[in-house]
Amino acid sequence: MLTVNKVGGSLPPASSQHKTARPVPGLPFCAVFRHPPLRGAPPPVTPPGFSGSKNVAIVLIVFMAAMFSSCATTTGTQKGGTPKDGTPRWVFDLKAVYPDREWLAVIEQAGSRQNAESAAVDALARIFRTDVLGVTNAYREYAQTVTSAKKKKIASMNEINESHEFAQNVTTTAFVSGLVGVVTESAQDHDGIWWANARMNRAECAAFYEKTVRENERIIADLRADAEQHPGTLDAYADLRFAVVVAQVTDDLQSKLAILDSDAARRGVRYGNTDALRAEALTIARSIVVDVQVHGDESGRLANALTAFLTQQGFRRGPDGEYTLATEYTAESIDLPNNRGYQYVRYTFQTALRDRAGKDVFAWSETGREGHISEADARQRALRTAETAVTEGGFAQAFAASLDSLL
Repeated sequence: MLTVNKVGGSLPPASSQHKTARPVPGLPFCAVFRHPPLRGAPPPVTPPGFSGSKNVAIVLIVFMAAMFSSCATTTGTQKGGTPKDGTPRWVFDLKAVYPDREWLAVIEQAGSRQNAESAAVDALARIFRTDVLGVTNAYREYAQTVTSAKKKKIASMNEINESHEFAQNVTTTAFVSGLVGVVTESAQDHDGIWWANARMNRAECAAFYEKTVRENERIIADLRADAEQHPGTLDAYADLRFAVVVAQVTDDLQSKLAILDSDAARRGVRYGNTDALRAEALTIARSIVVDVQVHGDESGRLANALTAFLTQQGFRRGPDGEYTLATEYTAESIDLPNNRGYQYVRYTFQTALRDRAGKDVFAWSETGREGHISEADARQRALRTAETAVTEGGFAQAFAASLDSLL
């Protein structure tokens, strides 16, 4: 028997299993997820000669307040009809059912429905030359920044009341290779082979991409304008740092738009591209000078680690800067019961970045315990732990979060 399945995009998050999918705020809700019956339950009644299930959904990956003018759907009658044996026509004549002028569609086959659909989506993503990992990370970084940012500076974002909910949706909705509006459909032939097509409606997806590109342009313009009002400050650097994240996603959407609708993509973007904004952010970073002061250091190791971190951000170290990074490190021996011959020290690492007025822009502290067969070695281990915290641990993470909070 032939089995046909239609799925709009990927499955909903694990938290929504066996429930109707939660609608995305601000978007017309047209996603329906149906699950197979539990084992042991009576099979659904189907017409003679046909068995299977249909799942309908459209994956909408939103990172801004943008919406489709209409939703693609797979609940209607199969275009082009089907032959008498029930095999969908698209299995052997995909372009007749989904013509190139309306759809971007591919077809793949595999031994299971899941593998066939995954192969089809991967093939569709290759058309766009999508960097799945890069796009996903950019979207998530955008969402994390929006949900933690004050957003008082970004006028365009303030006009969108649902922006916070949209950002949350990005982190919970499954991605389909970084694509938007992907619909998959599968069918099993009499030999047990599964066929699947993955497709995107050109007009609808292009309209979504273009609308989002223009919205992001406005956000980037707001960020750049605010940075110009605070030259040589961390506020300006935070503005451009986030503008780079928005540009990463926007450039990706622009490249997809060029494949879906070349005429719409010819407008380009006013900010140039991500590299141009990254260079602009680096120029601002180089204008920021930080005086690094460490009390309790050993051989300048913590001072060197902090300086290297700031240099990596693009900042410069100097005594007459706008900011001072005041740091204090202490390590003292402690007695522990049942120490089995080991010597232990407790260390405290405290640092604060202050502006010229003495206001803390960023503050962080860490306390820990390290042990070794000798106290000297235990102290060295504690110092190495503090150095690691600067480069890749709590200090680095807290500093990035503090920049996001300036938005």
